[in-house]
Amino acid sequence: MPRYLGMGAIVLAVAALLLFFTHVLLGPFTPPQAALQALVAGHVGALKSGLLSGLGLATPPPVVRVRWDADRVLDILTLLLAGLALVTAAAAHCAGAARGLVRMALALGCATFVLYVALAAAGIWLMALLAGAVIVTLGCLSG
Repeated sequence: MPRYLGMGAIVLAVAALLLFFTHVLLGPFTPPQAALQALVAGHVGALKSGLLSGLGLATPPPVVRVRWDADRVLDILTLLLAGLALVTAAAAHCAGAARGLVRMALALGCATFVLYVALAAAGIWLMALLAGAVIVTLGCLSG
């Protein structure tokens, strides 16, 4: 039984890593919203609320809806699989599974979390670098 827990943890961790790499290399899977459509919808909503308040009618509060798209579902599923791999690896360790199985499952599960954090940090760093380059370029052009 402990051996199966360790192997299950490795399978979960490998599935999480495969989903992560699939999403990073082939994604995003959801097309971005059209900018013109969002702009027109914002103006129409403002006009509607202005007309209703001018007539003395109460405007209903805006409904905030959480968009569930393929990218968000893949993110949550990947992190859930990595978390389940870590929990299953801990259970396998408590049940007395081989250390190699537990270490491999922990390494793969933790690698998924570390890669998510590293990807976010790289994106933030790259945006700061790009903003700095634009500021320097504008400064050189104006002076």
